[in-house]
Amino acid sequence: MAVEVRDPQWFGAVVRAALALRGHSTQADLAVASGLSLNSVVNVITGARPSYRLATIEALASGLGVPASRLVKCATGSPRRRTPADAAAELLEQQ
Repeated sequence: MAVEVRDPQWFGAVVRAALALRGHSTQADLAVASGLSLNSVVNVITGARPSYRLATIEALASGLGVPASRLVKCATGSPRRRTPADAAAELLEQQ
């Protein structure tokens, strides 16, 4: 099943902000924590694709320490004029 990302660049910026808030120094750190390839993490963070496999989103969620359902909601929902940093902070605090 594919997860269609509403705004890939915005979602990528949210993931980038969340990885920093979680203390991952680099994209490679998030890749290791999530069990994904560095290329997969870079694709998400740069907004390279309009959709991702559900397994990719679930792995990212695991690496960020958030429920997969929250990350899917973040990817598919409306940004509601939130900054990526605000959305990342909200994502991480709602555990």
